[in-house]
Amino acid sequence: MDETASEYRGPESTTYDQIASLADRNVVQVDSLQRDISELQAKKEDLEREISVMQKKMLHSMKAVEDAQITKSNSESSIKQLRQDILVKRETNAKSALVISALTKEIQDTKDALESKRLDFISKFERCSREISLLPVFSREISEKLQNESIAGCNNDNLGKLRNLFAVYEKLCLKHSGCLI
Repeated sequence: MDETASEYRGPESTTYDQIASLADRNVVQVDSLQRDISELQAKKEDLEREISVMQKKMLHSMKAVEDAQITKSNSESSIKQLRQDILVKRETNAKSALVISALTKEIQDTKDALESKRLDFISKFERCSREISLLPVFSREISEKLQNESIAGCNNDNLGKLRNLFAVYEKLCLKHSGCLI
């Protein structure tokens, strides 16, 4: 019977063969689909990892952008404050320059006034010295002794006149120096 069964193929056997062939193809297709599904799942997992990495990078980028915006805002605020400080300093410098200029003028005026008084004092002193030297009190003898820083041995009458003259001279000097009112 085995021989006849293998030799004879009837309609049932072709149906079984077709079913077996379809089943074999289905098994191959299922295996292929399972491999495709496994590959797709692996790709899906890779893509999910990449998406996760990209999301983290995007979060870091967004944080960096926020930080940059905060830094920009702070920088703009600092620049605005610096501009204000510069304007205030310019105004202060301008006022200081005016004060310095006024003080410089006042110092120069004071210096000029002092120089004028000094020159006037020198002129008066020289004139007074010339006038005093013409007085008979300053004889040659007294002049020489004064130059030697001693008037010992001079005539008493001349010494009294000389002392009076020196007292007047001292008052004049004190008056011109501002020590005597």
